[in-house]
Amino acid sequence: MRTTRKQKAKVALIEFYPFHSELIYSQLLFLYKSNCTPILICNKQNAINYETIKNFATIKTYDMQKPGSLLRIWYFLLNSKINNVVFNTAQGPSVLKFSLLPFPKRIKFSGILHNTNKLNSSFGQRIITRRVKSYLVLASYMKAYFPQKNKISSIHVNCAYVPSFNNCELIKPEKEVWIGVPGSIEYKRRDYDFLLELASDPSFPENIKIILLGNASKHEGPSFIKKLTEQGLEQKFIVFNNFVPDSQFQCYMKSFDFLLPLIHPTTPSADAYLKYKASGTFIQSSTYSKPMLCHKMFNTNLFDYSALFYSTSAELINSLKSNRKPSKSPAPVFEQDRSNYYSFVTHP
Repeated sequence: MRTTRKQKAKVALIEFYPFHSELIYSQLLFLYKSNCTPILICNKQNAINYETIKNFATIKTYDMQKPGSLLRIWYFLLNSKINNVVFNTAQGPSVLKFSLLPFPKRIKFSGILHNTNKLNSSFGQRIITRRVKSYLVLASYMKAYFPQKNKISSIHVNCAYVPSFNNCELIKPEKEVWIGVPGSIEYKRRDYDFLLELASDPSFPENIKIILLGNASKHEGPSFIKKLTEQGLEQKFIVFNNFVPDSQFQCYMKSFDFLLPLIHPTTPSADAYLKYKASGTFIQSSTYSKPMLCHKMFNTNLFDYSALFYSTSAELINSLKSNRKPSKSPAPVFEQDRSNYYSFVTHP
């Protein structure tokens, strides 16, 4: 008697935009390890390193600036026996337009909502939610403050997993303390003037280096570097004037003693990072098991990341000098994170 082999479930992970690439690897790995066939549908301008995922995921890229791209993706989904779709970024105009297209009931949608307050403040998000009724969030406090809406489910997903690169040739001086600030220099995201205040303090320890781990030639990078030079502080920093390759980025992340999110009460949308949004630095803290240096505004019961807290630059310097121990946070558990993710996106 002939037996038919059950086909692996196909799950499509879609990223319409050229960002949030750091979340893709974890999700594809969760699906692959759950015996699914993961399919990445991605904006060709996204910075994802395809070499790290090509062995366990099907990859389809689209030029999202071209008219008709959404329709081509829609047609592909309808003809590929895909029953589950996950939006890596479940907000914004492309997701809104896509959610208005007709789909058979067999296709279930879920996605990562990067700003949960949009459920309260955005008419477009309410339209998206007619299609996407299952949302993933990137921090446990976002889950705790998730807006209570009828027929909408949510879960905290830990996208803290990254591929490992072996060619690390970084040499860190033995007595140096490295404080890392990942990402390009954008004042709308971080309080970079605080770094000037910190590094110009006469009591700032000589063995501390502040490493701006991103392309400093973009956004407000050149103007900030000019300020460093004018104040004679460049020796206290390490900066990069080009894109930092993944292997080099990971080398530095593994070598940091602390991560510094630079989110302060004066940072635009600072309050949102207490309830509705998560900084990428928070996730990187879990990925690399690195404690953070956070403003005391984050010293709450719901903030479960390893951190030292400060209110002023002087207080931060004193904490570093006194070797204070940061609060502890639970280490990521892959099997638990995989199971939670798989169950949620395949049974939304």
